[in-house]
Amino acid sequence: MIDALQAQPTVLLELSLGKGDPADSQVQSFFNAYCRAFLAWQFVEAKLSGIFSRFVVGKPRPAMMASYHSVLSLETRLGMIDSAAQVHLKGEYLMEEWLDLHKKVSKRVANRNNLVHFTVTTVASKNGVDYGLLSTIFDPLATAQLLDAVQLDGFRDDFIELADALRKFEEKLVIRFAPVVT
Repeated sequence: MIDALQAQPTVLLELSLGKGDPADSQVQSFFNAYCRAFLAWQFVEAKLSGIFSRFVVGKPRPAMMASYHSVLSLETRLGMIDSAAQVHLKGEYLMEEWLDLHKKVSKRVANRNNLVHFTVTTVASKNGVDYGLLSTIFDPLATAQLLDAVQLDGFRDDFIELADALRKFEEKLVIRFAPVVT
């Protein structure tokens, strides 16, 4: 693990400058998994904004969406949705469903944060070199954790499953509330 930590800045520089061999199957496999996982999180974000828009009925959609996305903290955006849900869904079965989804999003955000805040590194293996994401060496509180392509594919699958659950919840809100004015 120490070798991986020491090699990390070099690997990042080489990959950012395009010096990694793009034909290397290890490079392709890792970056494909990384991109798929990261893109899958975007489905989660899109569904959360759609759910928020259902609670802010009657407001011009572009202005409401701009306001929602101006808040960078996911925790704060979840709080916005949660507050709106408490007003609109108090005592309804949909409130319990929202609370369950809120917990699931909060749990999965740790994996999203790993994609964003961990750094790409290489680790010597019996096959030569493997690529992975490693908790940053610049955070003295971080514990050394290496994520491989298989784990990133797992993140992607979890994100897609979560986004689908959020989509189904949003569909229930469409039925519950009048259509959003655009």
